[in-house]
Amino acid sequence: MRFAVLIGLVGGAWDLGVGLSIILTASMSAPGESMARTATYAGGILLIFLGGAVLATSIYAASGSMFANQKFLGLLMLTYGATMLFVSAAMFARLFPMMTGSEVSGAAMVVLGLAMLYSGATMRKTRMPGP
Repeated sequence: MRFAVLIGLVGGAWDLGVGLSIILTASMSAPGESMARTATYAGGILLIFLGGAVLATSIYAASGSMFANQKFLGLLMLTYGATMLFVSAAMFARLFPMMTGSEVSGAAMVVLGLAMLYSGATMRKTRMPGP
């Protein structure tokens, strides 16, 4: 559970930082590039929302309220991990045309997404009572 909280805090902060970076560094586009700028802003805003959701879930889990709902938290971690992998694939494919330095951000999101998938999968396992 501690690993899930830690990876959630790191992943949420990373998503927020990348989303803010995208929005703040998107340059003013030349005429005819408004669609590219719109896609970049939309990607940045979606990353901010994802980061906020991951951080809120992690903080809620750290408060001890999610210990009773560990399977639900595992499902959320699986969902967030899959979403981060999808976003990182979009970064590598340059779906957000005005992103700069997306290789580093995408690689970090792949690592964090895989860690969230691992954490969610281990939390979803039912544990048999021991002797």
